[in-house]
Amino acid sequence: ADVAGAETKRPVPQPLGPKQLVFWRSEELSSEVPHDWVFNGPIGTVCVAGDDRVGKSTLLSLWAKNLSTEGFEIPEFPAGHTLQSHTKGLWSALLRAEAADLPFHLNLCDSQGLKTTSSSSQLQQWRLHAANVLVPQVLVYMFKDVLNLDQLRDLARFAHLFQKLGNNSQRSEQLQRFGRLSPHLIVLVRDDSNLMNDLNGGNISSHLDQVLDSPGFEEDKNLIRQVFRTHEALSLHKLSDEGQSAVREGNFAAASAQRWRHSGEAALQRVILAIQRRGLLLPHGPELWEWYRSVLLTVNSEEDASLDRLIGHGEKLDRMRHRRRLLQDSFGHVLTLLAGLAIVSAFSSVGVCLDRAAWLAWILLSVCYLGASPLLKMPMRGLAQRFCDHLYLKGSEDIVNAICLEASSQTA
Repeated sequence: ADVAGAETKRPVPQPLGPKQLVFWRSEELSSEVPHDWVFNGPIGTVCVAGDDRVGKSTLLSLWAKNLSTEGFEIPEFPAGHTLQSHTKGLWSALLRAEAADLPFHLNLCDSQGLKTTSSSSQLQQWRLHAANVLVPQVLVYMFKDVLNLDQLRDLARFAHLFQKLGNNSQRSEQLQRFGRLSPHLIVLVRDDSNLMNDLNGGNISSHLDQVLDSPGFEEDKNLIRQVFRTHEALSLHKLSDEGQSAVREGNFAAASAQRWRHSGEAALQRVILAIQRRGLLLPHGPELWEWYRSVLLTVNSEEDASLDRLIGHGEKLDRMRHRRRLLQDSFGHVLTLLAGLAIVSAFSSVGVCLDRAAWLAWILLSVCYLGASPLLKMPMRGLAQRFCDHLYLKGSEDIVNAICLEASSQTA
């Protein structure tokens, strides 16, 4: 009986994180990803951003607990309960698909408070805003009470990254190309004043649209619409003092936190749905961390064309994923063809033709395998990319430049 019990007992996978992956190096952002944070399969990312002390880390811990199935450990984001800010840079926890019962792995990203960077550095604030826009598939912007001018300006700061990174003469084209890469925006209002939770079951998207349609700050509002092509607004119930005490002790199931928990879970369902709609665009394995590095390289850059390169990089990765899906779908057919040729050649005299056909099938099989391998990736600042950039900037139109445009994700 003991032997049988030992055989049926499965090891419980350890959660990846929460861990700080993006740090400040002076006024620049840099990433350090542990070597064991790599595994196959698509990864969806949601970042929760907003001012300090609005409950971002606590909400992410609730989501991690809600998604983790029985038998799996639950990651919990550290939350500072003092006047000093705890979260710096960007933190992440990776939930495996099997632990969360999802068709993709989920990267829960916790952002530093948007106004807790050095008071003397507007550049740091801007870079933090830009990273929150460019990294995830879903951006949750969280704040207290009502959407007022201060929050509107924060949303505009998210959108205004194009004015610094973009090329003024090509901005409309860049916004059009950025459409497929832009995150789905969820404005999450922590309703401490109990003004919104009874409206449409917590869905206050109509209120957000009314604010964006109201007069004043038309340029900012238009840019918000252009950058965040899809957006919605939800309300989060107030967490009572008793509920706060229970949640700090890890008791998310406390009755005093019930309304807050239910509204937080409703927001999570909207996040999952938004990521599922972008399932074909999700990065696989090492691609996510390469995207992190490319984003940070872009937001730290002082070059006018840095955003254009990142957009081209994303478009190239998108095409690579499409090709990989085609190759993966073709793998089984080619393998069947090869097996059929092997059987026929064993009982046939036309050996030469079949041998050539078998060699061709083996070549196709290798191409399908290598082309679909998640281990193949093209860094945005790799040796080939720097060489191709040099040719591209010279405006060369020869065949070498054409090959570079196909090979380089940065100049696509």
